[in-house]
Amino acid sequence: MKAPPKRLDRWLLLIPPLLAAVAGLALALSAKGLPLDDAYIFRRYAENLAQGQGFSFNPHETSFGCTSFLWPVLVSFFLRIFGIKSYLFVVQALGILAYSGTVFLAGAITLALTRERLFALAAGLLAATSPALFMNAVSGMETALFVFEIALLIWLVGRFGFRPIPLGLLSALLFLTRPEGLLPAALIPLAFLIRGTPYLIPHDSKQLSMVSPKFRKLILFGICFLVPVLPYLGFVYHHTGHFLPGTYLGKIMMAQDPALLQRAWPERLLWALISLDDGWNKLIAPLQLLGRIIRAATFYLGLAALGDLVKRRAEIPPGLLILLPLVFLPAAYGLSFPVSPAFGGYYHRYIAPVMLSFAIAGCAGLFRLYQWIAFRRPRLDRRRLVFPAGFAVFLLYLAVVSWPQWQEGRKVFKQEVSLNEGLRLDAALWLARHTSKDARILVGYTGLGVVGGNCGRWVYDLGALINPDIFDYYQGTKPLTEERWQQVLRYIADRHITWYVTFHYSLAPDPAKSRGFIEVTRLGTLGKPKTPYEQIRIYRIFR
Repeated sequence: MKAPPKRLDRWLLLIPPLLAAVAGLALALSAKGLPLDDAYIFRRYAENLAQGQGFSFNPHETSFGCTSFLWPVLVSFFLRIFGIKSYLFVVQALGILAYSGTVFLAGAITLALTRERLFALAAGLLAATSPALFMNAVSGMETALFVFEIALLIWLVGRFGFRPIPLGLLSALLFLTRPEGLLPAALIPLAFLIRGTPYLIPHDSKQLSMVSPKFRKLILFGICFLVPVLPYLGFVYHHTGHFLPGTYLGKIMMAQDPALLQRAWPERLLWALISLDDGWNKLIAPLQLLGRIIRAATFYLGLAALGDLVKRRAEIPPGLLILLPLVFLPAAYGLSFPVSPAFGGYYHRYIAPVMLSFAIAGCAGLFRLYQWIAFRRPRLDRRRLVFPAGFAVFLLYLAVVSWPQWQEGRKVFKQEVSLNEGLRLDAALWLARHTSKDARILVGYTGLGVVGGNCGRWVYDLGALINPDIFDYYQGTKPLTEERWQQVLRYIADRHITWYVTFHYSLAPDPAKSRGFIEVTRLGTLGKPKTPYEQIRIYRIFR
């Protein structure tokens, strides 16, 4: 993987990222705003950081209501340069740059694995046209940065080998971007151990020299990883009592029976298999037949690499040992995140790195399969004819299936932005105009980001993202039940909350029937809404 590419290859590799940049920019310009309520949570944290109010949602109250630590810190740095009002430009520009960088690296890694420019170009185009990547590039979330960091990590490993200092620091940044970054971080030393087991005590060495150079590199990697990570873990634990942000736990508590957290291992494994199948199908579904071919080729490459590893037939590129296990990322959510469907809608952002694996490993697997056929049947080796013809068919098919996906993605993007910049923002502005500055507001099923971030008041979250103390009240209750609502009422009384704002959920207990709750206004549809997202109700609470 270390031979430098030809000049023509370098130019060809620029085509997919340029396409990605154009697609991302067109999507961003189709609607002014962000499609996810969670993105507005990041906005609140980044703006507070930029204004010197700490890592907080409520100013100066440290909390961890977002999955990423690095993303709001990075965004806040640019907000200090360009100004608070430039937030939308900053996050979407960073997202498009990261997305385009990922597409470029997908092609570069595939070129290093195959030495064939058409396969590298195909991998870049697969990454560029993936809804999991282009939709999240302009979402305001950390997804694009996370996938780019993984691609950069794999490229660095393949290009320069095991450099413990840069790889350790980049792995730490991955972990600070998303907790799942621990997986590729753990795969790096494992990949180099697999390629050759280091001896610990050579026969002719003493004291410090008794430790092999390879083992010392692993120690240095661990130190470079832990130096940034340990202070972060200590910071989170000091403020929350947990080592990681409680965002996943909050989503579980809001959507499922908390007893699912105590599942037996057979049930966990079953959920892991269901999540794995669900995640793979959602990622490859937009590509239809091509998606199934790419997935099959990825599995073939994995089995071939495993055979090489067991039989010691060839040296396996270390980047491949990091890339291939990433396809099993959806299973991790089945083990620890029992919300179904786990990857519906924008939730495919959790497993976006899997699409990077499919794009690179799928193309590399098809190339290896051709090599195997050519080795068995040399007379069939007509790569000068087969590769261009196959690429032409691939290009035509990809264009046919990708254009409708991009149009559908733009439609969804505009709808979600309209909800955030419309009804949700209307509720936030109503609260800003009609409540006192010392009001305490509990944000319900509307989501915390837009309403809580724009009302200018002290807020609490029904989903426990910024107030994990509500978890204790939820114990032994299930979502949308009267028992759960009674515990919410206890929490409201204990925290002296004076307002409650929520989408109207017909399956949940009606707040208006609770003592002290007075419905003040309804926003959106005035009659009975057909869906919960058409009407927001705001209640004044008297105690």
